[in-house]
Amino acid sequence: EKLYHQAHFDALTGLPNRLVLNDRLEQELGRSKWDGTQLAVLFIDLDRFKMVNDSLGHHIGDAMLVEVARRIRSVLRESDFVARLGGDEFIAVLTELDSALDATPAAQKILLGISEPFLLQGNLLHSTVRALASVSILTIATMHKTCSSTRISPCMPPRRRGATWCNSSPRQ
Repeated sequence: EKLYHQAHFDALTGLPNRLVLNDRLEQELGRSKWDGTQLAVLFIDLDRFKMVNDSLGHHIGDAMLVEVARRIRSVLRESDFVARLGGDEFIAVLTELDSALDATPAAQKILLGISEPFLLQGNLLHSTVRALASVSILTIATMHKTCSSTRISPCMPPRRRGATWCNSSPRQ
């Protein structure tokens, strides 16, 4: 059981790793195809995280990553899923969506949660998040058993402590 956990979960945050993410995405894509719902895959990357590690130490950076993971999990539904890819990169998978726009409230909550200051071992940190600059809304093309996506393009407003929100637009 310990070996299984080490192989499938991030040791620092306790989040599922890339292996579990791939497996879960495959399951969710199959379920989406079956029930006609959509998924949203949100790529979340912390800007200037290396600076936190370099200036305050890896113990503070690690504490920040644990708190980021906690904040992301806290705003997702039970059916949603978050994994840590490594470093300062996370992926949130929003399931059972009727349309691409259904991802908007959760994405906004993630951005707002991460953009709040972090109090870590006596240090008050403000993160700037480059979240959702690379977000794709996946839909299932039932005829060809492939995925097509709607692209979410980056835009500036509204801004909050350096966080950027993106609006969806159909891919051409």
